[in-house]
Amino acid sequence: MQNHASVHLIDPTKGDPTRHTEMEVCGYTFGGKAIAVDSPLCLAKSVLNKITGTTRYYLKRATVGPENGRLYNEHSPCFMPSPNRERSLGPFGKSQYQFRQASQKAFEHYLAYLRTNNPSHILMAERET
Repeated sequence: MQNHASVHLIDPTKGDPTRHTEMEVCGYTFGGKAIAVDSPLCLAKSVLNKITGTTRYYLKRATVGPENGRLYNEHSPCFMPSPNRERSLGPFGKSQYQFRQASQKAFEHYLAYLRTNNPSHILMAERET
């Protein structure tokens, strides 16, 4: 069972604010389990545009510190997810983690890493991004 959320967004590229695009968003966390996309523990998400049928993939990356730019790795001593917003902020109030778009292949490797904790999958995911 997946945790899907339908979202109606205004498509800014069309110039018509009354035109809406329907999106289906799925979030994933440790063990490859489905989770709400707005949860701080959401590590990967896919966004399906139901009108065009295209899917975009996003992976959580570090934005500060020695792991800056790297994918979230629960086995690294530098990474600590926190459901508390204040603890998830780095220096100057900048979020320590941010979703960045990734390829489908990188997304699949990262989900395999979350399911198996096999470090080769996270290495492959980082190479694909």
